[in-house]
Amino acid sequence: MAIKISGTLESDGNYPVAYSNAIAYGNRTLAEFVKDVIPGKTILNIRSLEDFVVASRTNLTVVDGGVKYTATANGAKPQLDVILPGVDLSDNECIDFVFTAKNCAYFTLYFSSDTSFGKYFNQACNSTTFYPIKPGLNRLRIRRPSWSVSGGESWMNSFVRMRVYLTCSDSAIGEFTFHSIEKNVKNPTVVILSFDDLLASHYTMLYPYATAKGLKFSLSSVAENIGEAGYLTLAQMREVYNDGHEFVIHSGSDWTTLDETARNHNINLQINTLKENGFLKGVHHCCYPLAKYNDDVIASLQAAQVYTGRMWDNASSVNYPLDNPYHLLAVPMKSTTTAATLISRTKLVMANGGGTLIVGGHGIVESGATELSINQAELEGYLDWLALVVGNGLVKNYTFSEWYNFLGDN
Repeated sequence: MAIKISGTLESDGNYPVAYSNAIAYGNRTLAEFVKDVIPGKTILNIRSLEDFVVASRTNLTVVDGGVKYTATANGAKPQLDVILPGVDLSDNECIDFVFTAKNCAYFTLYFSSDTSFGKYFNQACNSTTFYPIKPGLNRLRIRRPSWSVSGGESWMNSFVRMRVYLTCSDSAIGEFTFHSIEKNVKNPTVVILSFDDLLASHYTMLYPYATAKGLKFSLSSVAENIGEAGYLTLAQMREVYNDGHEFVIHSGSDWTTLDETARNHNINLQINTLKENGFLKGVHHCCYPLAKYNDDVIASLQAAQVYTGRMWDNASSVNYPLDNPYHLLAVPMKSTTTAATLISRTKLVMANGGGTLIVGGHGIVESGATELSINQAELEGYLDWLALVVGNGLVKNYTFSEWYNFLGDN
């Protein structure tokens, strides 16, 4: 099953809801990911050059999990038609287009029941507006009402062609890899509760309340803070861990500013501190210090067998695709965050086909709130509602390690 990650969810209604755009497929290969689409929902897995209607296939090559087009020149604007096997889209709520892009600034998708495209549905996907294409795997979800129609096309027709009109960046040769097309993708709604730094309020306010409600959370651990004033002790960590919660690695040092030796030492310090104290469940996952990472940080994490990295989603008006498991965006809980805000964000994921919503925070305060802390009553209001929908089977609540294992099992 392809599991999607929900980043920024806002939409003004004028463009597709493209929040659930990419796959966190962990350490599986791309081919394994593509194979894991929901049975019966796949329109087409694009595997063969013969799937394309083009005069010459010299720029098309079969790659792991798809077919890649490589532009012949900077700024190329190819039009590639894909053969569809008489697809029935009459019952579709949305169409998911899975692709990998490099140096492609813009593309437009077309679906037609006419081999000559005398009629069609189309949707422009402009990376400078609502859909910033990221390096790596992208999943674009376009809901049925968002498509423009031309020539009297109807969803009741049988579709035999898909067209992708590309505009490659002027500064570099563009590459675009087609993977699969899916319809009516339905995913479970998953909520991950994530809190940073092992703060004392996590033990006194979050832990007893969430546990009593049957909810689980992940705390990001800073080895140097354990047992210090204002932070959890080892005894408290064991109590939390034994009740089904987990600890993932974090740090008080900015990994992007450290040289390789210091960075690797710090990452392994965080991992080994958890392992040596019996906290094994979350050691393959991390929350980036200061929400910062680069290629060197990713290389160090991969060498240490850390499979995911959590960021912050601070945007309010841009839909960011999540291209890989090392760029998982969390909705931050801040001084202005209310229970109603978090409930609304979760309901939006539920209403738009499901996906995973990471809700992240730092401190919890009994009254008022600071910039990096949420008011206790607001948090508890959200946990009350979350426990209700989890209990009713409408939402799943996982820790990072449970979620990661869930991806591999489905």
